[in-house]
Amino acid sequence: MADPKAFAQRVDEMDEDDREHFRDVINKLSYCYSSEVAQAVILYVHSARPLIEALTLNCDDMEAFDIVRGAVGYFEFINIKDAPPKEQFN
Repeated sequence: MADPKAFAQRVDEMDEDDREHFRDVINKLSYCYSSEVAQAVILYVHSARPLIEALTLNCDDMEAFDIVRGAVGYFEFINIKDAPPKEQFN
């Protein structure tokens, strides 16, 4: 870790809901480093940089592609599931 004090400060500044969510994220990611054989892809975007950084955990690029492709399908579904039928559009 580049700066443990800065990390600790960011965690200390979180409200309890964010801290609980952060714990849940770290807990899930920890399975990628255990014998449970979980895999993850983290897409990291920082407003100061124009690029998306992809971090893979326990998977190669092809497996990461399949994970991201599945995530695209999931987000497409949840974003259109309540949309009106296409016949109602002009």
